[in-house]
Amino acid sequence: INEICVQLKAQCDLQNVPYDGIFAALEAGKIDVIAAGINITDERKQNYLMPGPYLRGPLAFIVPAKSTIEGSPASLKGKTVGTVGGSVFEKYMREKLGSGTTVKTYDSMDAAVLDLDAGRVDAVLGEEPQLLVSYIQAKPNTYKVAGSPITDPVYMGQGKGLVVRKADTSLAEGVNKAIDSMITSGKLAEISTKWFGKALPAR
Repeated sequence: INEICVQLKAQCDLQNVPYDGIFAALEAGKIDVIAAGINITDERKQNYLMPGPYLRGPLAFIVPAKSTIEGSPASLKGKTVGTVGGSVFEKYMREKLGSGTTVKTYDSMDAAVLDLDAGRVDAVLGEEPQLLVSYIQAKPNTYKVAGSPITDPVYMGQGKGLVVRKADTSLAEGVNKAIDSMITSGKLAEISTKWFGKALPAR
């Protein structure tokens, strides 16, 4: 968001707003843009303008650093895999891994990773950016991503975007142009590498 402000030549006042009140704050005019890793959905686009995407977070399996699991359905046969219940991650596993893999669901990603630490699951499926920052970078040499990230658009969705009010069309257009410029110049890839350790896909 800081780079978008630079691109727009705007003096931005960044505020921390609790997630459960962030859309209400936007609608009340207390903030002008939401930049909180919001997934672009058709439902949200009915009520807001969503410039972007600026990030398309692939799905990935996280495993202990010494694990031999490769992330493929074959390598997960006979294994127990954890993820957040009711999520697109659970949907992927139930549709793609088959009956040979046991799916265990949790209320949060942290809870799933705690069971990974305890050996109660063999792998955890989540969104690669979160896994990289919250677990792999936070505890070096403890975890790794198994195999290649999953980039199937059916499960990745439309990517992450910013959120502005429907009436603020000029602001939304400006943010989109800023994102386009950052992609073209390589600045977005540079920022992604800084925070995630690799250039994640934007679009």
